[in-house]
Amino acid sequence: MKGSAKRGQTWLWRAVFAILVSIAPSWTQKVTASNAPEDAWRYTVMLNGVRQLKLDMPVYDEDGYDSWVDKGYVYITCDGVKETLFYYKSWDKSGSHPSAKFYKGVDGAMVMTRDRNYSSINVTTSEKEATIPIISGTDYAIIHLTWTIPYKYRGKTVTISWDIHKTGNGPVGPAGESSKNIAITSSEWNITAAPDLAVPEVMDPILSYDANHIGTLMAFYTMPATGVKRITAYWKEMNGNVYNNKSIELGTASSGFAYLPADRCIKDLYVRATYVDSESEEQTTESDPIDLPTLHNPQAMKALLDNNGKVTVTWDINHVQWGDISTSDVWELQRNTSEKPDVSSSDWMTVGMIEYEEGKSEYTFTDSLMLNDYQGHDVYYRVRRVSTSTWNWGPGSGYAMAMLPATLILPTFSKANVERAGTWTDLEHNVELQYALGGQYANSLEVKGVQFAPSVNGALATPADYQLPVDAEGRIVLRNAQDWEALVAWVNYKDSRTEHKVIMANDIDLGESHSMLGSGMPFSGVFDGNGHTLTVHYDGIDTEGAAPFTQVGDATIKNLHVTGLIRSSKKFAAGLVGTTWSYYTYKLVIENCRVSATVESTVSGDASNGGFIGMTGIPFTITDCLFDGQLLGETSHSTGGYIGAFASGKKGTFKNCLFAPTEIGTKMDDCRTFIREAQPENVTF
Repeated sequence: MKGSAKRGQTWLWRAVFAILVSIAPSWTQKVTASNAPEDAWRYTVMLNGVRQLKLDMPVYDEDGYDSWVDKGYVYITCDGVKETLFYYKSWDKSGSHPSAKFYKGVDGAMVMTRDRNYSSINVTTSEKEATIPIISGTDYAIIHLTWTIPYKYRGKTVTISWDIHKTGNGPVGPAGESSKNIAITSSEWNITAAPDLAVPEVMDPILSYDANHIGTLMAFYTMPATGVKRITAYWKEMNGNVYNNKSIELGTASSGFAYLPADRCIKDLYVRATYVDSESEEQTTESDPIDLPTLHNPQAMKALLDNNGKVTVTWDINHVQWGDISTSDVWELQRNTSEKPDVSSSDWMTVGMIEYEEGKSEYTFTDSLMLNDYQGHDVYYRVRRVSTSTWNWGPGSGYAMAMLPATLILPTFSKANVERAGTWTDLEHNVELQYALGGQYANSLEVKGVQFAPSVNGALATPADYQLPVDAEGRIVLRNAQDWEALVAWVNYKDSRTEHKVIMANDIDLGESHSMLGSGMPFSGVFDGNGHTLTVHYDGIDTEGAAPFTQVGDATIKNLHVTGLIRSSKKFAAGLVGTTWSYYTYKLVIENCRVSATVESTVSGDASNGGFIGMTGIPFTITDCLFDGQLLGETSHSTGGYIGAFASGKKGTFKNCLFAPTEIGTKMDDCRTFIREAQPENVTF
């Protein structure tokens, strides 16, 4: 910038600065020339009410040798600690509208106002640039700051100081130099103490007793302030092996309850409150965080019939390492033999109570009296924590239920053979009775030439005819791996539109068998896992759609847990359904299923694998399902957490489903959590 003659100053202007010098002698100094960046009397500090400081400082002076600040620090010292309050430097130094770069180094709102009616600027910790105009009628530019003092300085004594390096490019200054350092220190300022902050508090939770909040913990909170504008609860909730951030708005009341899911693992719960204090300023404070206990609800409940007619009921719980909300508690077990599983039915009978034990993950109950009550119907069992009895047995109350099909409850004689043996006189009759125990089956299906899986030594079993049991409701009953093999053969013989009804009676481990349902004709109908587990070991599959249900049509699959391994060198491998048979009326429904299997691909590139479904071209609904298995494949990508590929234009729905894999070992290209091909207009969550 070219030098200019010093602009005249009026007598009034000089009088004003003379007054400033006289009232603040400890931080001003007398100068002999108007070189603004080094004129101490231009650096001013004053209190603005009880919450703000106002600071002025020059950034440029045209007078004489064109002096500007090329590095300026404003410091605040409190309790012996010195911090950068504000940093600034001249930037564009041309014309009557030079600019500066600046940022702040402390908390508290800071606003810069400028002369010539320029707009105000909010100063942040990020560097900004703005015009700092020459004051009309003068030869210098000044920065004006208003700083809202944060709580850490309230009630303290502070000192403001400047450390300036200025440069001139004209004639040498009055001291003979055009570049120099300037240090200026203000008086001490006693900052008025702030009103005490009102801080919310959260109490340890209890189980909710409110009928409108079944299945929750209620944590009481208080906020000791008026003028509350907003209260929000924040916490971290375990999802698989990670924690997700959650929050809920609690309104503006100064006290109340935060209702949180009782069966989740929750840590770092705190309440954040915003209110207006006695100085009419808005404040935000937070409570100390607390970790919440959980309510360990029953899951994976099963009911199995023993050979002696007794029923063994089992269930387990998750996250036993997490503390429980009610450690002095018992399990209540009920039975219903009326074939009316409605939760409010009066036919439920309490048959046992078992003590809840902290840290115990598996529970077993033996029902020895079931035979006395059996009336030839399906038998239902349910279990809950007694501490949840106020929630009754409604949705969300945290109980589990299992069913025994009627055909499997009572053992009966089959192949009985009585022969005369030994002595036979009027006084002594000896007979030999030979029999075998079997189930009560209303019917059976004869499957011709079933080829069973390889035996231990690798030899194939001789194809044989096989009888599949059928219960009174027409359901094929699966008791073991041989029944599964026969079912696979049966479905393959039928037309693709045949609707099958199947129910599992036991956990089934297929061993080394690679038999997959729907490998010939697709499976259509209803498959009820009845809460049981199907364990597979599909290793080295070289056909598309490797899955327990390799191909389905119009099908419902429910109450099934799949575990084991599905490893394939082709696309569309999945933990439950490989592919679907497309027909305009077909749909796929999956309810209450869990996949804990490892789905591994050796494909190099697009595998289109899925945790539940490889590829579907028909509408689907997936409800109350969990994937907690593994998705592996070092060279593969394009994997869906639930569905690997979905036909365009079809519709689908996910309801209450969780994706919580224990490991993801694929490439992440084109992978998505639930359904790989994102079609928000067609898929509802």
